[in-house]
Amino acid sequence: MPLRMRARFWMEVVSSSGAAGVGALTLAWRDWIEVLLGIDPDHRNGSLEWFIAIGLFAAALIVAMLARFEWRRSRKVALGPVQLNGRPALPSAVTRHLML
Repeated sequence: MPLRMRARFWMEVVSSSGAAGVGALTLAWRDWIEVLLGIDPDHRNGSLEWFIAIGLFAAALIVAMLARFEWRRSRKVALGPVQLNGRPALPSAVTRHLML
């Protein structure tokens, strides 16, 4: 059965890819803010762009981790309850305790 991913997963994948792409663009073309916006906030030393690149790569990593969690959740839902030898697995000790 193919996995049906929620829209949240695809938004996280696109956001992570976009942030990583713009971060890579920032590393390759350091004065894009000056060219695109016509302002020079860091007086052409590139420090603002370095902060932006670091922030974008951090955001890409965080959003990629969220997408991974969503992927794992979808797999867990698609596979159903865990089974051992063809029988449903016993609930964990915590679950058994809460069921009493």
